[in-house]
Amino acid sequence: MKERPVSRKSIVKLIILLVLLMVFLASNGIYKWKEQPATSPTAGPIEQDKQTQKPDQGNDNEDKDENINDLHPIAFKDLLMGGSQKGSWISAEDLQGKISEDDSFTLYSNEGLIKTSKGAKISESLATGAILFSFDDGIDSDDYLIAISAAFDPLAQKVSQIEDTSSYEPLVDRILEDKKISAKAEITRVYKVDLEGNGKERVFVKAANVKGLDLFEGKDNSYSFIFSVSDGQDQSYQILSGYFNSPDTENELVLDHSIFAFADLNGDGKLEIAAQQSYYEGVRYTIYEYKDGNYIEVLSVFDGV
Repeated sequence: MKERPVSRKSIVKLIILLVLLMVFLASNGIYKWKEQPATSPTAGPIEQDKQTQKPDQGNDNEDKDENINDLHPIAFKDLLMGGSQKGSWISAEDLQGKISEDDSFTLYSNEGLIKTSKGAKISESLATGAILFSFDDGIDSDDYLIAISAAFDPLAQKVSQIEDTSSYEPLVDRILEDKKISAKAEITRVYKVDLEGNGKERVFVKAANVKGLDLFEGKDNSYSFIFSVSDGQDQSYQILSGYFNSPDTENELVLDHSIFAFADLNGDGKLEIAAQQSYYEGVRYTIYEYKDGNYIEVLSVFDGV
């Protein structure tokens, strides 16, 4: 039997019947129209991506409580000082295990940037337990002052050295008298620096008559200290650290006190003061933060015997 072809008219009738059936079913809640998601005509590329992107599965690095990218380890020469994280200070002991050989450190001298280096090695001093710091690439700790893992420049603010120190001698005389030291004022360094970046400069003075062999045996009326004074008429001073051996003082370990560096070590845009106290068999570095008119010790590391 020969099949008759389906006419176009029959196809149209069939489509109309199907549409009427779907309308009837939808009106009685039996069938629901499937709606397609609409794309906003004004959405930019980012907004359109949001409509199709997969749910965020999270980032393993971001989930870590202490991502190394937020940590800023600091080393002075061959000693790990500690570091900072989001403005808070962290001791060297608490940084152990959080520094990898892949972390990049920027090395600075007093003149500025030297180089960037990787391959940091951490070990422990057998004498004191201090955390020792070195690099695989052979750079010597005497070749730099500061190594820091950070994107900011710790030496962005410049420090000026004052050559004529005579105007500060009366103030040194006054301090020596207060400390019962009968000796001439000897000033070895004077620095002027704006610690907070607000245009208010402060002056830092190192005064010392301790030289060479004096470090082996303290003599009466020997001294070495660093102090700060505002750059103006106010002559009130603050001693950051010092050694004063008056005749009434029992024999003390002779420490030569000096300024090691002025640097922004936590990325807050303000300079910290790094002081060095050295003697014939060791050294201590101390970092001070200037806050509310006072110098607050935030990190300190000693290595020696």
